[in-house]
Amino acid sequence: MVTMVENTVWYLKRNRLFDRISDEVVTGCSGLFVQRTFPKRSVLFEQGDPARMVYLLKRGKVRISRTTPDGKEITMAILADGDLFGEEIVFGENLVRSTQATCLEESYLCMSRMQDLYGIMSRNPLIALNVAKYLLEQRDDALNAVGEIASLKVHERLLKLFERLAADHGVATDGGTKVDVRLTHAQIASLVGSTRETVTLELSNLVRTGRLVADGHFFVVPHAVGV
Repeated sequence: MVTMVENTVWYLKRNRLFDRISDEVVTGCSGLFVQRTFPKRSVLFEQGDPARMVYLLKRGKVRISRTTPDGKEITMAILADGDLFGEEIVFGENLVRSTQATCLEESYLCMSRMQDLYGIMSRNPLIALNVAKYLLEQRDDALNAVGEIASLKVHERLLKLFERLAADHGVATDGGTKVDVRLTHAQIASLVGSTRETVTLELSNLVRTGRLVADGHFFVVPHAVGV
């Protein structure tokens, strides 16, 4: 029988946080991570909560969102297997969450306390480097998204978004790649910097012209689709 510790070690070895880290180090760190399954719609943390934990998404989907001062909820990202989040704790103590994390489906997570992550990073500079690389990638993704909003038309932003979602959450079908995550038009609108009404219209146009395929509450990105 595989023990929980062995299961944690197996997963950590395959997570980008422990890329190029020896088996001995990974095994030594495994006891600092707790594994837990969260039901769909579970709120892992809310905006304004103290930042105490970092999360590794082993299986499932998590939505990162932010509420604006006028009460509008904006979807920032949809996370998939292998993603790291809650990483703002590396910037210092007594921080509060600037976002909310919600499970879009039943999700299996590995979690570590802030002080334990600090200890791991201080003893293993390569792990600290992996965290820094991940944060750099997150920054670059955010800058690219801002650039798309500034330079592309809404239908082009939608196609770019669904191409990214297909890469992260895609399931191969005969006609293309199904985006296996259910999002409301309002959530899609916040991801592309538009309004729900405009997104509804543009999605309808993309489906009508065959650049996206509607599959119930999901979308399929056809083969060789482009802007």
